[in-house]
Amino acid sequence: MCRINTKSNIVNQGDINNLVVGIINRQCAPFNEDKIKDIVLYHSTGAKISISVSEIEALIKTRLDTLVRNDFVTYKRGQYYPIRIVRSV
Repeated sequence: MCRINTKSNIVNQGDINNLVVGIINRQCAPFNEDKIKDIVLYHSTGAKISISVSEIEALIKTRLDTLVRNDFVTYKRGQYYPIRIVRSV
């Protein structure tokens, strides 16, 4: 997998986006939005840009919606379940 910038190496919105997508793609067990948000907040502490929790939540919801519509994860009873591994070719 590719290297994702964390902590003080986060310098722009693209780094935050990559962090969210990278964390979601690395999930092997069922997860929910709050778990992803907590992980993103932990790994973005000390970032050189400021981003609000509401912006992170919106970014997570958008990415999860895209993954559900493309059959990479399913959503049942408040949990997301990974179906297949996302790979870039």
